[in-house]
Amino acid sequence: MMSPMEIDVIREFMFDNINQMQESHSNGGPGAARKVRLVWEQLTEKANAVGNQRPHTTLGDGVRSP
Repeated sequence: MMSPMEIDVIREFMFDNINQMQESHSNGGPGAARKVRLVWEQLTEKANAVGNQRPHTTLGDGVRSP
């Protein structure tokens, strides 16, 4: 299950990159498949970066736990 932060990252990324994601060899030219694969890899990295963040809690004395 994805967190709300991950969903926001994916939505924003897709909004910014929708044209590249829809490219094909016929309209994107040579290397379009490679470009699309790289965009998918970037999206995966961004979503995973958000998903791998551990929530910090504040201890009673105001110190954040690692």
